[in-house]
Amino acid sequence: MLKTTTLLITAFALYFTYTSLSIAGDRDDDDGACPVGWVSGLTFDEEFGPGSAAVTRCIKKREKVRVVFNVYQQCKNSSCTKPFAIGNIKNAIKDYEITHGMEVGEDYKIVAVVYGPAWKLIVKGNPFESAVKDLIAKGVKVEFCQNTARNNNIKLADMVEGVTFVTAGVTAIADYQQLGYAVVTPDGP
Repeated sequence: MLKTTTLLITAFALYFTYTSLSIAGDRDDDDGACPVGWVSGLTFDEEFGPGSAAVTRCIKKREKVRVVFNVYQQCKNSSCTKPFAIGNIKNAIKDYEITHGMEVGEDYKIVAVVYGPAWKLIVKGNPFESAVKDLIAKGVKVEFCQNTARNNNIKLADMVEGVTFVTAGVTAIADYQQLGYAVVTPDGP
């Protein structure tokens, strides 16, 4: 009798733990701390349909996350109404901060290395200047390739305030990778 009672209590505890994790939006392979918040204000099941929370994987590494974005185009589309990579960076920030409760500088760092045709994103007066300024204000480090600057006769005074230089974009990305940063390369236009 005692053995049966112990088995029932153990089974109930396991079921309750699994159900709690699923309701919280975690899968059984996560650590149980996700989500901290929901981007839309709705739970995963409310926004994406019943059972969505149980099949949603949340990030596991939530401390000392380092990401470098490879920004090599100006525009996301042929009509140039959307800037390249900036939307991806904003979405990463939302996921880190809203869904996972992380803080820039403390829990994660993002660097955007700009080179090649993307040089137009970092010059003053470009249509996406405010978006670049917003990223910098959110703690994103935006770095610009001196080779590209040299080839396009761009000086520091021409650049959006807060953008800094790297000697070469491609070697900077490789260097960040060696320093433990994950490299993200968004799809081109």
